[in-house]
Amino acid sequence: MTQDVDPEKTKYDNFDARYYLEHYYSTPSGFEGMMKQLLEFYSRFPQGSCSVLNYAGGPSIEPFIFAADKAREYVHADYAKSSRDEVQSWVRNDPAAFDWKNYIRVSLELQGKAGSKEEVEAKERRMRSVFKAIVFCDILTENAEVIERGYEGPYDVVHCVGCMDLCPSYDAFTTAVKKLSGLVNDRGFLHLEMGVDTEESSIQDTYVVGDITYAKRLHVTKEGVIEALRLAGMTPTLVFEYVEDNEATAGYKDHILMVIGQKSS
Repeated sequence: MTQDVDPEKTKYDNFDARYYLEHYYSTPSGFEGMMKQLLEFYSRFPQGSCSVLNYAGGPSIEPFIFAADKAREYVHADYAKSSRDEVQSWVRNDPAAFDWKNYIRVSLELQGKAGSKEEVEAKERRMRSVFKAIVFCDILTENAEVIERGYEGPYDVVHCVGCMDLCPSYDAFTTAVKKLSGLVNDRGFLHLEMGVDTEESSIQDTYVVGDITYAKRLHVTKEGVIEALRLAGMTPTLVFEYVEDNEATAGYKDHILMVIGQKSS
């Protein structure tokens, strides 16, 4: 896959993935509602039955925590090398890797389990056993290839969390959703999760990590996101909203929309 040379994208060459994890994923507190939705969503799949792609997942493996028991293979894709390196560090079980045990423990507790040390470690082993690859992707490329060659799928489930509001316009957003739909199997699912504007509040204008402003964020409503899914041939099957409180780490709160669409056959 040819990587575009774009001055704005070169900022991600210095993306501080560990800072991002430590400031935005320091605790699973406040995400329990979203976690319950993912657990309920994956309950439809038999054990070890589905192929899963986390597209533009950054350094976070959070969606995979809920997919792992039902996945036969999992692919993680991101633009920033530092994010891919963070995920690779966790897969290798490096001592310095970011610790996802608290998230895994909460996911187990939400399933009615004890969330014991032994259960958490067993879940980690399961997750690592179905990890297939960590690859490059670029949803805003002008090229036809939006993911590293050989990993185009299609997949039973594609997750795309927290990046689609970086599209520079609504037209670019609808195009990006169509590209993601192309990675999904017939009757498969696309999960989008992003900040949206409401009558009461607007999302933070810019995407900032540490001292670097990476991009302006797209101002879009829940209705605009659902319409983009429909234009991409996806029927919304789940719509869930919650507030992500980043006051302590980034100085703002966002209204987050989680929507899962099913592709028409």
